[in-house]
Formats: sequence, structure tokens, C-alpha cells
Amino acid sequence: VPGYNEWGNSIAEYVAQLQKEEEANASANNNRPGGATVNQAGNTVNEAEEQQQLCRQTKVTITADNWPQETTWNIIDIETGNNVVTGNNDDLSAGTPISKSSCLPSWACYQFTINDA
Repeated sequence: VPGYNEWGNSIAEYVAQLQKEEEANASANNNRPGGATVNQAGNTVNEAEEQQQLCRQTKVTITADNWPQETTWNIIDIETGNNVVTGNNDDLSAGTPISKSSCLPSWACYQFTINDA
């Protein structure tokens, strides 16, 4: 994605901005009854489908072993190699699940890595 490095870890903010722009364009040009709009391909889609196309809600749940201070994880964009979501051991405690949710752009490919020293 052009300009990706400019976004850094604020990729969710960029996706939210895209969603707002799409909504503004739809309401200005192509509104249909029931919240449906016409996308760039000329197909009628509803708002939920449009948002799903831009963003995939992703949830990572980590349950640490007896040494949570040794656990870290990340999700990277495979094309750019940039971290899009990271997790460290600050909030981890042994045996207690911790979850982190993020909105990842649907057009990219990702790699999840967990490290346990």
C-alpha cells in the first residue's frame, strides 16, 4: 500500500479514515434505501459489507506459561515487513488469558509470530 510507512502503528486510524471517506462519498453520490450504496464496480452493497471489505477485525488472545516475562508477539504486513500489531509481556500473568483486538486492512497479507524465550 503506498505510503504505508507513514502510518506506522496507526493503521487502524488510516482504515477508519478510509471508512469515513467511503461513507461520505456514498451519502453524497450513491445512497440507496436501507443503507445500501453503489460501490466503484457499480454493485449495490450495504454499509456492513463495505466496512468488512476495508477492514478485518482481528483478535489475538495469549495465555502465558509460568514465565510470562519471556513472551512477546507481533503481526507484520508481509509485503512491507512493518509491525502492524505488537504485544509485549507488560500485561501478561501466568495462566491468565489477555486479548488484544485490532482492525487490519483486508487487502494485505499478515504473519503472526509469538516468541517464548
